[in-house]
Amino acid sequence: MPEAGGGVGALNAVVSESDRRLLSSTAPGRTLESGGQKAPDNRKELTMRQRIRATGLAICAVLAFGLVSCSDDDTDTSISDEVQELMDEYTQAWNDNDGDAFLSLVTDDFRMVSSATETNAAQQASIIEQRWNWTVEEVGEGVMTGDGPYYVAVVDRLESETAETLNGVSTVTVVDDGGMLKVSEHVYTGDL
Repeated sequence: MPEAGGGVGALNAVVSESDRRLLSSTAPGRTLESGGQKAPDNRKELTMRQRIRATGLAICAVLAFGLVSCSDDDTDTSISDEVQELMDEYTQAWNDNDGDAFLSLVTDDFRMVSSATETNAAQQASIIEQRWNWTVEEVGEGVMTGDGPYYVAVVDRLESETAETLNGVSTVTVVDDGGMLKVSEHVYTGDL
């Protein structure tokens, strides 16, 4: 079982100071620290990047709270064997550029969200099949919460021969889809 300080510290390492300021300083009507601008009064006015970053940070905060609380009770945030098997197959589909395998592991209404784009299952399979020379790997132990749907957060490292190493956090929603566990949503927050 992870210790509260270590788990929270690991998540805090992913959340930058500027991200914390973004979440704390953009309440409607408040002045942003960086330029004296007023924060938008309407959430729709936030950029897609800000919404994704705020969502990712909120999820990290919820997961961090779970890590803190597990030190005082029997809460288990480890990824179950069944969900880990799905996550391993999902990552392997990305690494093998296998769009068909990817599609077999996601729901029909799957969506992938990042600061760069939002795609559905078919669009993401097409991206995966483009034969990128990349390797996606999980760094450290992921965490899971929920009784179905399950919410899984992992730190990812994407390495490529043609680009710099990218790091980020993937938060994946896993659901029971007709008796099979499948990924229904993948939110990636980090380098692109």
